[in-house]
Amino acid sequence: MILVFDAGPVRAQSDDPFTTGGGGQQGPPKEPEYVRPKEALEPLPEPLSPEEEKARERAKERGVLISDKPKEGFISELRIVGARKIEPDAVLVQVQSRIDKKPDGKTLQADIRRIYAMDIFDDVVVETRPGKENSIVLIFKLEEKPAVDEVLIEGNKDVSKEDIEEVIDIKPFQVLDVAKVRANVGKIQKLYVDKAPARPTTQGEGEFVDVVFIVQESAKVRIESVGFVGNDHVGEDELTQFMRTHEAHPLGIVNEWGTYKEENLETDLLIIDQVYQDKGYINVKVGKPRVQLTADKTRITIEIPITEGKSYKLRSMTVSGDLLVDKAEDAGPLPIFFLRSDLLARTNIKAGDVFSRTQVATDVNAIADRYRDRGFAYVNIIPETIVHEDDDSVELMLKIESGPRVKIERIEITGNNKTQDSVIRRELRVYEGEWYSASDLRISEQRVNALGFFEKAQITTKQGSTPDRM
Repeated sequence: MILVFDAGPVRAQSDDPFTTGGGGQQGPPKEPEYVRPKEALEPLPEPLSPEEEKARERAKERGVLISDKPKEGFISELRIVGARKIEPDAVLVQVQSRIDKKPDGKTLQADIRRIYAMDIFDDVVVETRPGKENSIVLIFKLEEKPAVDEVLIEGNKDVSKEDIEEVIDIKPFQVLDVAKVRANVGKIQKLYVDKAPARPTTQGEGEFVDVVFIVQESAKVRIESVGFVGNDHVGEDELTQFMRTHEAHPLGIVNEWGTYKEENLETDLLIIDQVYQDKGYINVKVGKPRVQLTADKTRITIEIPITEGKSYKLRSMTVSGDLLVDKAEDAGPLPIFFLRSDLLARTNIKAGDVFSRTQVATDVNAIADRYRDRGFAYVNIIPETIVHEDDDSVELMLKIESGPRVKIERIEITGNNKTQDSVIRRELRVYEGEWYSASDLRISEQRVNALGFFEKAQITTKQGSTPDRM
């Protein structure tokens, strides 16, 4: 990727022997003692003393302090020059060099750093001039960063201007921030993750500039190879068959097979993790892919590191919780109950099988449906596992929280502009005033879709007037 940003002309350094500061350089001065991270900012400046407040009133100018007792070798006047987008007094409070004191090099350097930290000025130059009674006039000459006049986008075809404007956050009249421009380039590149780079430039001089993002759309980046490191027990074919990211293919021109897309690769990492989880590798770790771009910037190679760990089998599965009994005679006064053996019989994973996350999730849903079909629409099943390293097995415990039993309070039908409600209602197997049933709800949806009258019919649910109504 080539990123170019033209920040404008650079001023020459002052020849004034009393001058210190940026010397016209872009950004803060380059000497080590002038450069500091933002987390190590100078101590907060002391506010103006009552005497200095009087000196500001005496000057009758913003950003100026004038002493009423000038002395030889001491600062008798302090001036902020060049602050137009911000009040000069706001800069003045950052300055710790004060009237009626002798100039001090370390204090001046700290003053310059604080002014640069305001992130408004491109250049800070300190000058001295002779004042009354051989005193010193100290002047901070500031050059403000230009402000953004317009934000323009050129050269884009595959991605709309509106889509690009949604991701960038540079606005007219903001102070131009080169780092922020570069950050916005990154945002545009994310939109063009499978295309050529965006290139930012500026146009204009003076106090306002136009920020122009020139998007150079070229050939899509093709995938030369996809490989894995550390997949000792699961073959590449088993992993790649489920992935969205594939090596380039001649037909990729038509269906984008082999085109690199970052979001697809991120999804693929989850898919690889799931493949391993379904083979019992419950501690697998899929690392960050290593992506390398060829010299011509048209092809990439992808290598995905994997730490497999061990494969585990199911030792046992148990269920516990609400409305569960081992035998019918144990139910007592319970109007509704569930036999533990009946629920376990609805599961497919058995002791000795490879511990598969997908199969466990399917079995948990099958048990939940048994509750839902009896009106417990909000049943919650919490799986808990105990890992036994001695024989590489997992003990699975399912804790069931039944929640309230729910009745259907009202059925609403929307979107049937040409078909009467009665035509749809006669296909339903759920009715107002009856207990909720997940199976009957699914059958109802299938029957309405089977009519062929609608592009799609979908049932959604929400709580009714009380928690036990829907």
